[in-house]
Amino acid sequence: MSNVTAIVLTNGVIQADILPVGAVVQRLLVPDARGLALDVVLGYDDWRVYRDNSGPYFGGVVGRVANRIAGARFRLKGKDYRLYANEGPNTLHSGPGPAWNNRLWTVTARNATSVSLSLNSPAYDQGFPSAVNATMTYTLTPANELEAVMEATSDGATPVNMAQHSYFNLEGGASGATVLSHTVEMPNALHYLPVDNASIPTGKVASVLGTPFDFTTPRTIGSRIGQVTGNPGGYDHNMVLFNLTAETARERVSDCQAQASAELAARVVAPASGRAMELYTNQPGVQFYTGNFLNGSVIGKAGYRCGRGTGSQT
Repeated sequence: MSNVTAIVLTNGVIQADILPVGAVVQRLLVPDARGLALDVVLGYDDWRVYRDNSGPYFGGVVGRVANRIAGARFRLKGKDYRLYANEGPNTLHSGPGPAWNNRLWTVTARNATSVSLSLNSPAYDQGFPSAVNATMTYTLTPANELEAVMEATSDGATPVNMAQHSYFNLEGGASGATVLSHTVEMPNALHYLPVDNASIPTGKVASVLGTPFDFTTPRTIGSRIGQVTGNPGGYDHNMVLFNLTAETARERVSDCQAQASAELAARVVAPASGRAMELYTNQPGVQFYTGNFLNGSVIGKAGYRCGRGTGSQT
């Protein structure tokens, strides 16, 4: 892999720098209330770090299956498949690299405000059956949206659960501020998925009412994060969307049923800068993660050390 340069998208207000390595959002420059544009995503200056590092998956497209698979195994159509464990006995983000977020994607189309990238994943890549062709399209819209469209086609049965893995800090990724003062509202998330000590969903769908997972009205991230126990603690949970009943939510999550159109998943506001972000999706849930495993050892852009709470992911 020779030198890789970022593809710069701009709509005159927002700028997004996209790397072909991992289809990474390397930079996202957004103006604050005074018009000062800062980069609001965590990451690295050097593209080679994205190629060589397995975690913390800054800005990349994670696949073939994002999140955790218990015991590094699954059953599909009566057949058992073994995967590669990379988090104790479990598989995280499809196993050790080179994973999708480390590989060179092919640029298939681009203009001033949009770029499409594709990746071919052959049968039994990462241990998964069937070949998959994945595409990722980023577009900056006139409404100052960064639209991310993920698609995958396969030549046979296989699990697919792609994720765009950016960490956001609306005060600026290298500002030194944490996200604990950010206000989050998820008005359509009435349920969440409890997890065990390994952050594997237990299979239950629980109500957020009366818990630190209730963001149906605006709350700061830091106001109740200390109540979320675990190792190392903090939010790393799937929030179930679309005002579903517990029974319907369980069906929607297990079947991965998509909405016909994207709906509001989360609204985030950074009080000091005045920057605000709304997240829309057609999927049944979003993963709410507060960078719990960042301990200051990761050196990001401009030499900034990324510590716990310096970025959040949805």
